[in-house]
Order: sequence, then structure tokens, then C-alpha cells
Amino acid sequence: MPEKQQDNSSAAQSGIGAVPGALRYSHEAMATTYEIFIVHKDSDYAEQAAWAAFDELDRLEQELSRFVENSDISRLNGLPPNQPLLLGPDAFDCLRLAQQIYYETNGAFDVTIGSLMACLLNKDKSLRNPTQEELKFARERTGLHLVVLDESEFTVQVVQEGVQVDLGGIGKGYAVDRMAALLREWSIDAALIHGGASSVLALDGPPGAEGWPITISDPDNRKDTLMRIKLKNQALSGSGLEKGRHIIDPRTAKPVENKVASWVLIEPDADTKLKVEASNTADQAGDQTGLDITSAAAHIKTDLTPTAVGSHYLATWADALSTAFMVMSPRQIKQFCRKHKYVKGMVALEEKEAAGKKRIIVKFGEWV
Repeated sequence: MPEKQQDNSSAAQSGIGAVPGALRYSHEAMATTYEIFIVHKDSDYAEQAAWAAFDELDRLEQELSRFVENSDISRLNGLPPNQPLLLGPDAFDCLRLAQQIYYETNGAFDVTIGSLMACLLNKDKSLRNPTQEELKFARERTGLHLVVLDESEFTVQVVQEGVQVDLGGIGKGYAVDRMAALLREWSIDAALIHGGASSVLALDGPPGAEGWPITISDPDNRKDTLMRIKLKNQALSGSGLEKGRHIIDPRTAKPVENKVASWVLIEPDADTKLKVEASNTADQAGDQTGLDITSAAAHIKTDLTPTAVGSHYLATWADALSTAFMVMSPRQIKQFCRKHKYVKGMVALEEKEAAGKKRIIVKFGEWV
């Protein structure tokens, strides 16, 4: 599972600063800059709401970050096998969502990839050549099927020693969703939130506007615009790869080639649910991912219906799916977007040619 790279994987650049009456607030958290843009008649009230949302962000970081000593995730990473650990509601909820997306993407999104990354990559993210024993050790400790959640007790167990959880591929989106829910509680409707410009969520648009102006740019040349959109009651996320770095497919334990960046746009859909379907399709089998986890998916509940921004996990899913799309094949992404009509995907691919490399942008779903 690739890491978010703010330098060249930003979901979007924007002209939000030019929106008349937009108030801008920023805060450092989760190793990046979060911003909130609000249009409201009472600037003092809007500022209070924004800082209440940032307080929520800081609280979430203390519970979800593996770098915070004694956080729920840090304690989980030191947990012996088959020993229940009581989690706070946010850590449990985030793990539940991560597990749902893990099964829905057939293992392409996996927050337990820590051991595998340490095995296959050096500290500078260059590739290393592990022994077969090292690789076997890491693979035995990778996979969210190794993490068991008990919804009745709010506890978690691991079935293998050394499972390492990192919520970096989903935590920013989860935080953005929670911040949006808090703004809704404050009756703030016209607002946009982003974490490092890689996880973006728009509530209602500015008065009289179609939405918040967003520009998606080429990851290697920000002057080249790939798309302009008006974001309203939608989530947008981007993932990318820094030069000289590598991403690992958790399903095959192999580096992914020819993938530069990915973007996901999710909008509410009252008629469609994100469902776990425990079945192997011919397309999935033909992709040879090396992982068959569908038999374990039946007990996972997926009750998310993205019908309203601020009450469901649009940014969480967009964040995780942009990460997953970095390792999924174009055919897998196409199949996913066909199944979930409200999910739009876009990837930047590089193809080798005699004269060098050629950049190709491929879109999935009905972008407008």
C-alpha cells in the first residue's frame, strides 16, 4: 500500500482563495497542513467552529497515530496474539472501515503492510533484496484478516504476533469526515476541508456557485491541468509516488510498476451501497493477485450508504481507494467503478517507449 506523498500526489490545487467571502483557517496535524474554508455571515462564529474542528483533529491524531506513544494503534502494534484490547470508538471505527475496504478491494488496501514494507524497502524507500525467510516472515504478518474486531465489546485481537497497523492511508480522510460532521453540528453548511490537499471534502458550495473550484494538476508539472471541477457534497483524494521511491502491492509482495498517481472522486448516492460481495469473478481470477480473501468476507458488515456529506464516510473511502488504485490493475479499477457508480477513478500511467516514457491518463467512471 503506497504512502501519501504530499509533494506530488495532491488531490487538487484550487482557486478557493478567490471565492468571495471565503474564510480560511489552517492547522498542522498528522504531518501535514489541514485547511478549512467557510462562507458564513458571522466570521467570529465560523472561526469558533473551525477551531472546534481542529481540536477534534488533534484528538483523533492522539488516538490513531502509530507514532504517538500509548495511542490505541501503538498499543495494538505491540499486542500479543489472541489477547483482546479495548479500543476507543474512533480507533475501532477506523479499523472497521479499513477492514471493509480491505475486503472490498480484495486486499489492495491493507493497513497491516508495515512488516512487508520494512522487509522490501530500505529506509530511503529504495528496494532491497530480502531472503526468502525474511519475505515469508513478513507475509505471514500482513493482511487485515489477521485482525479480529468484536463489535459487541469494542475490542480487537490479532491472530499472529508482529502485525503492524498504520492508518496513514485512511486516517486523513477519516479525520476530514469527522471534522465535517462537527461543522454540520455547528450549522456550518458552505465549507470545504482538506488534509494536505490530498484528502478533500466539500460540503455545500458557496452561495450562488456551482461548487468549490478545484483543479487537478499533472503530478510532475503543476502547470499542466488535467481537470477542473466544482466540488459540492463530494470527496476527492489523490495518492502518488515520489521519484526514486517504490510502492508495494500487499497482495503479491512485489513492487508496482508504471503507476505514477491516482485520484478518486466520490459523491453521495441514495440508491447504492458499498457492499461486500463474497464471490470471485472471472476478472479477479484473471488478474492473478495471489490472494483469495473472499471466503472470509461474509462476516464483515458494510452498512455505508453515502447519502449526505458530514454524516457518512465519503472522504475516508476516497482516501483509502486512491491508495488502493495505486496498486490495482486498470481492469480491477474499471470493475470497481462499474460496481460502485458513485466512485470515479483516474490514474496516471507511464509506458516505456524507445524514445523514453510516455504518460497516459486513464479515467474510470463518469467524470463530468
